[in-house]
Amino acid sequence: MQSLLLTIFTVLTFSVFGQKIIRKAVKVIPHLSLYSIGGDTTNLKAFSHNKVTFINFWFIPCGPCFGEMNMLHQLYAKYKGNPNVSFLTITFTDSSFVKPLIENKITLNNDTHDYFRKLAQLDSFKLPVYFIKDVSSKMISFKKGKFGFTGNGEPRPKDQSHFPDNVFGFSAYPTTFIFDKEGKTIYNKTGFTQEGEKQQQKNIEVLINARL
Repeated sequence: MQSLLLTIFTVLTFSVFGQKIIRKAVKVIPHLSLYSIGGDTTNLKAFSHNKVTFINFWFIPCGPCFGEMNMLHQLYAKYKGNPNVSFLTITFTDSSFVKPLIENKITLNNDTHDYFRKLAQLDSFKLPVYFIKDVSSKMISFKKGKFGFTGNGEPRPKDQSHFPDNVFGFSAYPTTFIFDKEGKTIYNKTGFTQEGEKQQQKNIEVLINARL
């Protein structure tokens, strides 16, 4: 049932958020101004300097994004202490709505942490989250109801040129990029299925370990 749920969300994610334009994936890590949930700013080039850099892109309420987070937590636990690896996730959902998820809280209009526990099958969200300066999609509510979770958010702006899918060149979420120590793209994958999760994680670990 959960696999079916994720499959349905994958289709919805591609049809709703995958714009009908041909994108060319970046070959090198771009210059990009990022900020953390605490407001600290950094430049992606500096953040990734001379490191293998893992970046995952997600948003609320992307079902496959949250289903993938179990694997992401395992990868993060493995590499977070390695000085040769930078590991981060980037979302375009506004930071005020993401904050309760990071703090593992449920609020009156935000049940995202419950959604995370259901799909990721984890009790605690621990991934490092960053936001792109001046890029956000405002969420109003995301609640668990009788027939599942429903969300209410403002439309994405007409000018989406600075959104991560346009900056990095991918068509849907979740997407993962890995860059080597020289900043060159060595991995680019969009989508997630539970059936391919273990093999995907193995492929990523082999690739990262070979570039350390």
